[in-house]
Amino acid sequence: MKILVFTDVHEKSKFIDILIKKAKQVDLLVCCGDLSWFGHSLENMVKKLSKTGKKMLLIPGNHESKQEIEYLCGKYSYLVNLHKKSYVSDDVIFFGYGNLGFSLVEPLFEKLVPSFKKKIKEGQKIVFVTHGPPFGTKLDYLPFFEHVGCKSFNKFIKDVKPNYYFCGHLHENFGVKDTIGKTKIINPGPEGMVFEI
Repeated sequence: MKILVFTDVHEKSKFIDILIKKAKQVDLLVCCGDLSWFGHSLENMVKKLSKTGKKMLLIPGNHESKQEIEYLCGKYSYLVNLHKKSYVSDDVIFFGYGNLGFSLVEPLFEKLVPSFKKKIKEGQKIVFVTHGPPFGTKLDYLPFFEHVGCKSFNKFIKDVKPNYYFCGHLHENFGVKDTIGKTKIINPGPEGMVFEI
């Protein structure tokens, strides 16, 4: 399966045009949040991405509310709300958790982990999608601030060992890659990256 993963488009049409072109070669789109600028033009952005003809998994970032994402996913059949949920396609299971991107710890997420783990079947590939990055990686490092990511996500990665972890939020780290164990961790940026899972 080929997926196009992207984040932090912030209602910029130039990025949508790039994503539509890249989407021709993939089976599924995955958005790590912040399609809009504080909710403005959110529906317009998802309508434009419908031109790809592909299903899109979506979580809220710090510029959308979970209610806005729920509404749009209920309205448009090509959208899948991945926030606090899982989605299975072929032999791949996706887990998602949208958040503001500023939390060092996410207690609500930690409560979901046991239910996430129960859904994993033997042989499945695992993809984990959040808006904010995990703590202690190249993706959450900012000069002068140092590491600003979430320790709860880091803990999940070490425990569950997903094949891929995608996130955004920190514009300074668009395109940055790292690993925790065997998990590949990527901030795909607004122009997106294609991965064969």
